[in-house]
Amino acid sequence: MFKGMVFSARMLLGIFSLLSGLNWFFGFMPLPSIYMPLDTPIKHMVIIEMIRTGWMFQLAKVIEIALGLSLIFNRGVPLMLVAAFPVMFGTFMLDALILDDLWGWLQGTVTTDAALYAIGDMIIGGLCVLLLHLWLLWCYVDYYRPMLAWKATPKEAGE
Repeated sequence: MFKGMVFSARMLLGIFSLLSGLNWFFGFMPLPSIYMPLDTPIKHMVIIEMIRTGWMFQLAKVIEIALGLSLIFNRGVPLMLVAAFPVMFGTFMLDALILDDLWGWLQGTVTTDAALYAIGDMIIGGLCVLLLHLWLLWCYVDYYRPMLAWKATPKEAGE
């Protein structure tokens, strides 16, 4: 049962990451893509500034694609989970910033649909993805234990 759960989590997170990353370059979903103008309304200024650098947002999307492929094909999974964690955590943080939406809803400047969309995006796009990622990191924790040695002695390669 555990192996089936890990497989399902790998596939779910892998497909989500692959589609999210590929969408940036090919624009097949209604999310930010490389083809949109920079003055298009985006929910956070951080994303706009990352896009304006010309490389930062693209690098995050390349990492998402690499994570997706790694998880789907079960190659280099422990390494890619660690390498992609900052991107996934950053995504969660951006999705979790819904206080402006909630405050706007209370003031009547944000529609109920927009507030519910923000909450759903936070839960599905942010929290679920982060929890899947954290759970998979925990499942592969034995691969990280040697790196967590308090005092390590270097060895010659191949020893």
